[in-house]
Amino acid sequence: MYFLPEINLYFPPKNVTLSLGLFTVLMCLVTAYVARSILGDVPAQLMRPKAPKKAKEILLEKIGFVWKASSPRAADLEREIARIAASLHDSLQEKTIN
Repeated sequence: MYFLPEINLYFPPKNVTLSLGLFTVLMCLVTAYVARSILGDVPAQLMRPKAPKKAKEILLEKIGFVWKASSPRAADLEREIARIAASLHDSLQEKTIN
């Protein structure tokens, strides 16, 4: 039905060798850097889970009298709502860009 011309690909051996060599050297350097930084820690410290990131302050936390009147449960809920709203905003913004 269709007649396609034959495709001939040519890769100069010099370029292939250079690319593979550079890739190998860079991967070894990155691996050595990461291994050195991790192995410098105390083994017991490596087994512990990483601490979560500190939450950002929400607007209500900056309004002292409102925040102090909130119960811990309400404060936690307000933070969670702010986090979800920010996530929703980011995803909507991403959809409009694409």
